Amino acid sequence: MKLLSLVIPCYNSQDYMERCIHTLLTGGTDVEILIINDGSTDATRKVISTYEKECSNIVVISKKNEGVSAARNAGITVARGEFIAFLDADDAMESTMLEKMYNLALKEDADAVQCGRIETYPDGTIRKVLPNAKLFGKSLYESPGIFGSSSFIWDKIYRNSIIKENQILLDNEILYAEENAFILQVFLQCKKISVVREGLYLYNARRLGAATYSFDNRLL
Repeated sequence: MKLLSLVIPCYNSQDYMERCIHTLLTGGTDVEILIINDGSTDATRKVISTYEKECSNIVVISKKNEGVSAARNAGITVARGEFIAFLDADDAMESTMLEKMYNLALKEDADAVQCGRIETYPDGTIRKVLPNAKLFGKSLYESPGIFGSSSFIWDKIYRNSIIKENQILLDNEILYAEENAFILQVFLQCKKISVVREGLYLYNARRLGAATYSFDNRLL
């Protein structure tokens, strides 16, 4: 079994994939990288296929365009890692992020781990956002504030067995804040949620037209 499965949904992400993947290549082959090509119409497929040929731990799954939730679900379904993590195609992460979070999960016997993030804005502003450590090291029932500390799916790792045994997937019918329902369902099953209080996820705060998200005519 792989230690971690990293799910990366992408749609027309040719300008971002090299940076996105490059930060992951020092993570070792114990990280299974699942790149879900959600019907891209640009050169995304060509870029990620090159990495798939060169790296034994990269798996590319190409599917018809159904949106980011369906793409993430495609990755969850085949993930073999002890823990599952997510990365958006136009973001990146520190090369030590997954290692630090996984090691803490083992040390504290946690079912999920959250980290901080570095946000970069179009005007060049950079902001570090760190979770409140006092909230963590407990279950959601003991510390409900954990859920409100971050509404993002990608600054966390989740125990795969909890997701699979409880058949937790993202709801593709929810058009906004679909990540919240997934996070809540998983967290409710976690005996302990821990935190790495470092800015390890590198968030590209240019969400309008973000490369992860495909066009959805239900938004019209």
